[in-house]
Amino acid sequence: MRSPATKGTLALAVLAVSLIMAGCASMGDNKPQSARIDANALDAGAAIRAANRDAGWPASDWWRAYRDPQLDAWVAAAQAGNP
Repeated sequence: MRSPATKGTLALAVLAVSLIMAGCASMGDNKPQSARIDANALDAGAAIRAANRDAGWPASDWWRAYRDPQLDAWVAAAQAGNP
């Protein structure tokens, strides 16, 4: 025989699982929020043409823009050890 505490715990667990599963139930109002787009209407080259701009080469001392003495020291040490 089960004790009353065990019966209460079991009933509470069944209730909790039932409520959790009910929260996942669909009410039938789920409709897609997006519309289909014809693949032929997409211009994939537009993004490539937009990105094909000259960004320019960064300055030779680009790291100085951060105004970080520690970074300046690291770069100086790296440059001192390289030809």
